[in-house]
Amino acid sequence: MSLDAAIDMNPGPELSDVITEDPDSLVPRAETYLCLARAFLPPATPGMLEALRQDLLADLTDLHAELPISAAIPTRIEALRAALTDITDDQVLLREYSRLFLTPPAPAMLNLGFYLDGGIMGGSTRQMEAYYQRHGLERDPSFRDLPDHLTLNLQFVAWVFAAAAECAPGDHGDLQQGLRDARDLIARYTLPGLRSLIGKMDPAIAEHGLGPTYAELAHILADVLKRDLAFLSERLPAPALQESTAGPEPEPEIPVESDPDVRLACRICGSAFVAGEALAGMIARLQAQGLTTEHLAVCPDCRTDTMGMRPLTPPSLKR
Repeated sequence: MSLDAAIDMNPGPELSDVITEDPDSLVPRAETYLCLARAFLPPATPGMLEALRQDLLADLTDLHAELPISAAIPTRIEALRAALTDITDDQVLLREYSRLFLTPPAPAMLNLGFYLDGGIMGGSTRQMEAYYQRHGLERDPSFRDLPDHLTLNLQFVAWVFAAAAECAPGDHGDLQQGLRDARDLIARYTLPGLRSLIGKMDPAIAEHGLGPTYAELAHILADVLKRDLAFLSERLPAPALQESTAGPEPEPEIPVESDPDVRLACRICGSAFVAGEALAGMIARLQAQGLTTEHLAVCPDCRTDTMGMRPLTPPSLKR
């Protein structure tokens, strides 16, 4: 069944009550997603560690006080504070991020469709991009990852909540569609994918002797998603779209052959590097679908500075 058909079957009630009954909760929800979206970007900017220690921890504490996330959040924030304290400098933080998410073969991937479909560029990834496009949002040309990246999911939900907070009287049609899409994205893709990601992160952190910074962030995010899925589900009853850990039916994978030992030239610095199993497999799958792969030819040293998404910056947020 198509996404549009599923939504049409479960139209839900009018959504004016989301604004009239609880208008002050929309902005802190949007800000929370924007803060966490930034936290999952590669920490390549100098001073990122200090920004996480000071700004992120303060923002999460204030946002939780303004709109409680879960009873566990104060303990999780303190655990995150301790994890960040144990990191000595920006380079250590960058190495931990790269080892966990980027360096082939990365033990965990921030592409949610990989967990939901069992491969790259499956049905889940295309559906996620369809959500963005429905609202006139596109990836910034400088963003070199796929539409199923966790950061894009979070920025989209932030954008929806921020847009709803600014919704003018008479614009409830757009509000209905946006909040339904946020609910469906969280229930179908973001939360199930994040749970699988956490399942990969925890053993990888133990195996490679990494700190728990990103695991703590992921657990905080899971609590945020569960809170807001409940918030939206109460206002948008849709039995056919309740939270599921299974995700959509995966599309059949196209058998492809890949060479993990293939040497590539980095498109940024020009140095040669070995692709590795994960990157070689991603390139082979994209090529099999007739998609370009030049953007993937980035060595591990340069890979952490290839992301950004200008069009999904939520409007008028104070943080």
